[in-house]
Amino acid sequence: MELREENWQAFRPKLFEEVVMYSTLPTDAACFRCGDHNPRIRCHQCGASQYMCHVCDSAIHKQQPLHDREIWSDGIFKAVSPTTTYDSSSDSKPLAINRCIPFSLPWRCPLCHDGKIVVSSRESTRIVVNLRGRFDLNDALPVCEACGEQIQLETPHDVIREQYWPGSTSRRSTYLFDQDLFCFYDLLQKNNPGLSETGFLKTLEQMSAVKGRVGSVNATTFSKAFHEWRYCQFSMRKLRQSPLFECPCCVPIQHSVHLDGNKKLYRYSKVPRGLSKQYYGEFIVPNEEVDKHLEDIGYSSEKMTGVGLCGSTRWKAAKAASKTMKNLDETGLEVAGCRHALALKALNMFRREMFGYPHYLHTQNFQSAKCIWADIICQYWPWAVVKAESCPNLRSAMCAQPCLSVMHAKAHSWHCQILWGGRWQEGAAGGAGEEMEQLFSYLSRFNITTKYMSAAGREEQLVEAAMFWNDKKIFNLPKYLKARLQKTQGNLQKSKEDLLLLQVEVGEDLTPEYCKQCQTEIRKIAKQETSAKEGTTDEQKVEYFELKSMLEAALQLQP
Repeated sequence: MELREENWQAFRPKLFEEVVMYSTLPTDAACFRCGDHNPRIRCHQCGASQYMCHVCDSAIHKQQPLHDREIWSDGIFKAVSPTTTYDSSSDSKPLAINRCIPFSLPWRCPLCHDGKIVVSSRESTRIVVNLRGRFDLNDALPVCEACGEQIQLETPHDVIREQYWPGSTSRRSTYLFDQDLFCFYDLLQKNNPGLSETGFLKTLEQMSAVKGRVGSVNATTFSKAFHEWRYCQFSMRKLRQSPLFECPCCVPIQHSVHLDGNKKLYRYSKVPRGLSKQYYGEFIVPNEEVDKHLEDIGYSSEKMTGVGLCGSTRWKAAKAASKTMKNLDETGLEVAGCRHALALKALNMFRREMFGYPHYLHTQNFQSAKCIWADIICQYWPWAVVKAESCPNLRSAMCAQPCLSVMHAKAHSWHCQILWGGRWQEGAAGGAGEEMEQLFSYLSRFNITTKYMSAAGREEQLVEAAMFWNDKKIFNLPKYLKARLQKTQGNLQKSKEDLLLLQVEVGEDLTPEYCKQCQTEIRKIAKQETSAKEGTTDEQKVEYFELKSMLEAALQLQP
């Protein structure tokens, strides 16, 4: 580390010297195109040492107007807009010119198939925005020399062909956005959750101002155009039948589903919901469907005695309903995912976490799943069984094996861990039931911006983020599955060795039948403990505590 700092300290003066030299016009500078010894213009895109005269500058940048140019004036290089040059007779003073948007044109007229196309500029301007900022250019007016007909360049075909995206639905949109700009912002936003669109636009505006151009971009136009472009990319993925919210390893048989809620993805009620609905319908379930399901099962938000308590631990997520959080509209997101941590389905929460939300995902989307994992499955499953008794169409979903998430189980009572814990369930296949925590560590970071969005905007952002997360997970699946297989094989070998050591220690032949019998006896004791806990009222617990305290005090008084 110290050596690197010393190297940079020694190298710094040389870099500064080169920057100073590059900031001046060499005395022997000549136009790289015609050899004129009085060049005044430098272009960064044409080359670092590409100095040119105003004639060659006009010839080159008439076809390439989206270059960053500088003019030597008053002893320094000054950044100028595409529509600014100089005249050698005016001592390098700026001169306004017209520059057209660089649309591709046919060599011959598409109407008469004979005349050559000649391009002139209109006085009307259009705004092109790319990764280097805003460029104000003139509309092109292509005319055939032979037939005199004008060639139209404002159709969606021409705009998309040139890799632009219109800023509005009008025939001649004022704004044209480079699709590479949208692609860059989309990836930047997903790799940096919480990135502000306003902050990104300010960066573009400042880039434009530094380069001598107009430093403003219409935020409303950019936002609408970007969201339309992003939805178009989503539709293209559907057209290509790319996997969106399904795991390649879990199709067609869904082995495990982890249900969990994230209350960090809320949205303030002071922000208007907006009139429009989200474009995407594959991931977040419409609110109307969830409300209808809650109504069909006769869901009640009344307080349920004893719910949320497991041993000495009280779980807020286990409450059948919770008091609505003040100043919030959506209070979170309930998500269902597979054992490979892919997001499969979600719904909005409006009353925090309650049993009705995971029940919808479980019974309406994953009826054939073999294992259902949840942080409070010990509270949810008995409730769901009661609901299934009154709704025959829900009984098929209760054939799954309920499993308590492994890490959350550590805070549950010992008998709960034995009866519901994922490690004790046959067929759980070494699952953890904590996969959605990985997803939430990513999605929760979007709350910095989504809590101030409209309802549709928030959902669209979360859907895009979930797709991005799934894409990364699917890309890494081969490496991940290989590592998981090797780890499982190692754990299996170690368990066999531990079993042999235990067999020597206890002096018993630990056959599978004997182990199964021990497991059955332990589960029987756990059930008895659970029944005893459930049969004890709060008054009995208080009376027991008082009697125990009196007994301990009496024992201390004995001589």
